[in-house]
Amino acid sequence: MGNIVIFKNSNGEYEVIDGQQRITTISLLIRAMYLMLEKNVDSNNEDVDILKHKLGTILWQQKDSSYNPDFSKFKLYSKVINDKNKLIFEEIIKNGTYNEKSKDNYSKNYNVILDLIKEKSEEITTGLINFYRFIIERVLILKIELNNFDTALNIFSTLNNRGLQLSDADIFKSVIYSKIKGSNEKDDFIKNW
Repeated sequence: MGNIVIFKNSNGEYEVIDGQQRITTISLLIRAMYLMLEKNVDSNNEDVDILKHKLGTILWQQKDSSYNPDFSKFKLYSKVINDKNKLIFEEIIKNGTYNEKSKDNYSKNYNVILDLIKEKSEEITTGLINFYRFIIERVLILKIELNNFDTALNIFSTLNNRGLQLSDADIFKSVIYSKIKGSNEKDDFIKNW
């Protein structure tokens, strides 16, 4: 599915320099798959339990050694989305729910993913389970982990020059936005950029 460029910051956290949209889309897909496994498949099926566990470990910290994720403890979070969108995204990941009338991209995309999965799940449960297995076991993302921010930005710029070229302004905008602390300042930055 492509690559992501990350580096470990001074707090020991990984920051994504390139690949945020890919990670967001995959997160929405995994959440939708988890929801469908919870709702539509036989809960006594061991394969389903294993798949739920695999999906759950991608998005959430685990409560204990059981298959139960702690839905309030996400493994991923974003520093570059405004507070309103962050709440919408977190609600989807935490509860698998969204406002059907909402016009935000997270809700619209999650709705499309759910509709596609529902359409396929009505065909054959086994086929749906095989699709989940395929996603979990066969879809790969190349992680490019770098030691410092400057090198990560350089790689990001080089990779994006091979496709749709990003301007220096796009790169700087991303860097500046990730450093802004307050939600009002983030909103002002988005409006004024």
